[in-house]
Order: sequence, then C-alpha cells, then structure tokens
Amino acid sequence: MKVSHIFLAVGFVFLFSSPSLGAPMDEWRFRSKYDNFKVVRKDGQYFIGSSSVTLDPIKDFLPFFTAGIEGDCPDLPGKPDVVITGKRGDTTVERRFYLTVKQVQDGKHCADMAGEGIYFLPLHRSWFVGPASSGIAIGSTLKVTKEETVFVEFKKKGDQWLNQDSAFFTDWIFFNQFIAALEKHEISGRLHPAAAQDKKQFEVVTNGKAYEFYKVGNNLWGIKRPERDWLVVSPSFVFLLDMSTDLWRDRHAVSLATLKDTTQPPENRIQAVHQLGVAWSQAIKLVYHTIMLNPEDHPRVKEEVAYSMKKKPTDENFEILVKALDKTEDIELLAKITKILKIANRKGTAIQITDSQDVVDKAIRDWKTWWRTK
Repeated sequence: MKVSHIFLAVGFVFLFSSPSLGAPMDEWRFRSKYDNFKVVRKDGQYFIGSSSVTLDPIKDFLPFFTAGIEGDCPDLPGKPDVVITGKRGDTTVERRFYLTVKQVQDGKHCADMAGEGIYFLPLHRSWFVGPASSGIAIGSTLKVTKEETVFVEFKKKGDQWLNQDSAFFTDWIFFNQFIAALEKHEISGRLHPAAAQDKKQFEVVTNGKAYEFYKVGNNLWGIKRPERDWLVVSPSFVFLLDMSTDLWRDRHAVSLATLKDTTQPPENRIQAVHQLGVAWSQAIKLVYHTIMLNPEDHPRVKEEVAYSMKKKPTDENFEILVKALDKTEDIELLAKITKILKIANRKGTAIQITDSQDVVDKAIRDWKTWWRTK
C-alpha cells in the first residue's frame, strides 16, 4: 500500500512535498454538517456575504490544496467532517477531511494527518466571522464536577457566594478570577469535537446548563457549550493550570481548620490565630465572623479573633463585633470588644470588668443603637 503522510502542528505545516502555493483562490467553499458557505475574493479582499474576512483560519491548511496526494485510502467513515473546495478561474481543487480518523482525501487518494492542529480546520462560518469573546451567564448556584463527581459547589446568598462544603476553605481570589473568566473570556480559536477525545476535563453547571472544559494544550482550555458541538479555545483560563484542588483551597486552610474546630483545646486555636497573623481573605473573614457570633465558643478564642479583626477595621467587622456583644456574658470579652469598637465611635462606652450588670446592659443597648442609627 502506498501511503502519503501530512503532519500538521499548530502554526506549522509539514508536507511530503511543498510546491509553490501559486496565485490565491477566487473562491473557497466549505461544506459540513454544521454549515455550507463560501468565502469569495473581491478586489483582493475576501468576504462572506458582506462581511470582510481573512484566510487566517485556513492558512495552515493551504498547502493541502497544492501538494499531491498519492496514498491508498483506508476504510473511511461515510461522510467527511468537512469538504473544502478552492476555485481559481477554471481550476477547482477539492479536499475531503476526515478528522476523526485523521485522513485527507482528494477524491481517489488519501494521506495521513497528524498533530493536534488538524482540529482547527473550519467547520462553520463562525471560524471566520464568529465573535472574538464570549461569556457564560452565572446563576445563583455554581457546580464544578470532575469524572462525574462534584469537585466544588457554591451557592449565592445575597451578594455573597458560599461553598456548600463548610469544611473546605476556599481561595476566594481564585474563585472570583474563575467567575470573571466565565462571564467574559476571549476566543482565540475553534476546534472540531474530536479534539476533546481523551483530554482532561471538568464540567461547570450553572443556570440550568452544563459547560464542558477540555485541556487541549499547555494551559489551554477548550469549552464546549451546550448549544454547540464544537469547542471554543480561550487563553482566558490559563490560570487553571491542571485544575487541581489546591488551586481552590485557601493557603491558610490548615490554620483555619484548627481555628474553626471547637473540639480543639483553646490554646491550639489561639495559636492558629497567631499563625494567621495579619493575613486576610474571605475564608479567614468567614471563620472569624462565625466564631464571634457563636454563643458557645470559648471567650479567650473570641478575644484573639477580635484583636485580629481590629487590624481590619471595616464596617462589616464592626457590625459583627456589635452583634457579638449579645453572644457572650464574659465581662472580660465584653470589655475588650467595646474597647475595639471605640475605634469607630470614640463617644461609645467601653465596658469595664468592674461594671454592674445594669451598666453592662445599657452599654450594649447603646452600642446597638449607635450601629442601627449611624
């Protein structure tokens, strides 16, 4: 059997022969199960209808139409993935591409194709005139699955996202970057569905729709939308790397796990607060707030948490500290919280450890009134 070999890598073409490309074609016709359209040359410029286009989507495939094909054909699927015909004057050159079996045919003879670049062959006019960016509408829930198993899952409550696994400490900076890329991402190319075969993948489910992600290159991900068979390639997700669990986990997860665990001795939990130091993240904030609002938590742990919150004097933290006054009867803790609150309200009353219960109750009422009316 006589075999011809054509090797195509992204951006490079290797042929068994490489004659001159010759004059440009006057017309290109593309036929696939997805579309049937023409690219026509007028006054030196190419058009699809009235839209001006370039031949960039097929520039790496142009040698297929000038090199001879001499190999025998193996068993081929019933229909090619795409038939591309180039016309120049009275000359017509047609190539039939069977991407799933990596074969190109001139009608009688075949050649092998190799390389991931073959999957960039245009199947639809969107390769030429499709949008350069896209986005995914995010609903109130977001689930990521890998190998049909839930990887991470989030639910939005008001303006805040919550991880449904309370034991997992999320890196919210990474999460927000992921959300931003989903909502708006650049499209650098489009790929035949076969490009996804045997590729590492995950799935994003939101707003009642599932979006499949495939790693199609070095830190390059292809996205299959539910309304399309093909993939769009986007460099906007380069930060996903290998999509490991570590990317989603806050770097202080070990300390946070110790701090949140109320079965741990108070000294261990206080040491975890010290290990966190001045660090701040949404994961840290959520743990701190949970501790301060838990009436059963240890007052000495709460003291350390309150001091750490003092280093981040935001309205949100002050609101939690005011609410925390109702969550403890420990006079030392109440004294330290009100002392911190005076940063926001110098006229407020700082509780003293020698104060009577009536004085303490009035001070707490005053702080709550101040916050409610500020």
